[in-house]
Amino acid sequence: MAQTATVPKRPPPTKAQEQEQAKAKAKPVEPAKPVKAPAFKITSIPEAERYIKLLVYGEYGVGKTRLCGTAVAVPEMNDILLIDAESGTLTLVDDALPFDKISVVQVKTYRQVSKVHQFLKLHCQLRDQDTKESEAKLAEIESQLTDKDVTKPKHFRTVIVDSLSEVEAYCMNQLLGITDTTSLDEEGVPPEFKEYKINNGMMRRMVRDFRNLPMNLLVTCAQTFTEDEMKRKQFMPALTGQLRGQVQGFMDVVGYLRAGNPNDAGDIPRALFVQPSGRWQAKCRFSAFKGIRFDDPHIKSILEAVGLRKSVTKAKAKGG
Repeated sequence: MAQTATVPKRPPPTKAQEQEQAKAKAKPVEPAKPVKAPAFKITSIPEAERYIKLLVYGEYGVGKTRLCGTAVAVPEMNDILLIDAESGTLTLVDDALPFDKISVVQVKTYRQVSKVHQFLKLHCQLRDQDTKESEAKLAEIESQLTDKDVTKPKHFRTVIVDSLSEVEAYCMNQLLGITDTTSLDEEGVPPEFKEYKINNGMMRRMVRDFRNLPMNLLVTCAQTFTEDEMKRKQFMPALTGQLRGQVQGFMDVVGYLRAGNPNDAGDIPRALFVQPSGRWQAKCRFSAFKGIRFDDPHIKSILEAVGLRKSVTKAKAKGG
């Protein structure tokens, strides 16, 4: 008869083993480490929210500020914040458009421009959170800046910088130690290569950082020109050295605004040239627009022509 094998019984755990088992059971479970957010996000082109980045330059009084101000007639571009560096807002008074809806910040130093950018950066973050807490924070900040009891805060979607030429002057003044307390008869130290180099870097960073804000950016600038050996002029933004070309690279549209002769009714026709020629510098990145200029331009017609805004009416875009 076959005998079945007997399985030896496991000996009871020793006291030391019991203590180790008790420690293992009592040891808290470590929480899972949080997954880090990705350093960047991939989207398709149609999914990306589009904002226009526009630079308008021309001679003083040609209508650059008013052109940018016409953004107030585009509902999706409101609310609008105007950074006024040259006290040129009189052109936005007593007009058919509701320019009084535009909020204005007067700046007299480059440091103030920097503070406005910091405010807009925080503002956009809170605006896009779209929670009761973020709305309350927006209202609190706006109340502090306006000295008013704000319950329904603005949601800025457009910033106007008027003008970049003046902002650069403030930047150089800061580098040279010139302030509002500097006497007019005080002899200043002329800028040297070092100051020009630092100024270039600070201004490029300023324009780039404003461009990177999730909002529309409209910038005005004075004009300057160069002459060739035949005394033919080419007009360009009035900025220092290479900056006048570098700034254009940050923008979607660079337009040269010109005024014509008054017509029989006394109206002054204007044209915004957005394609380069031997007479002016300009650019337009939008392939949807095939013309070279906008006649009697408004921000609404520009957005429609470049494909950033749908409309049943055709924008006034001219081919020559």
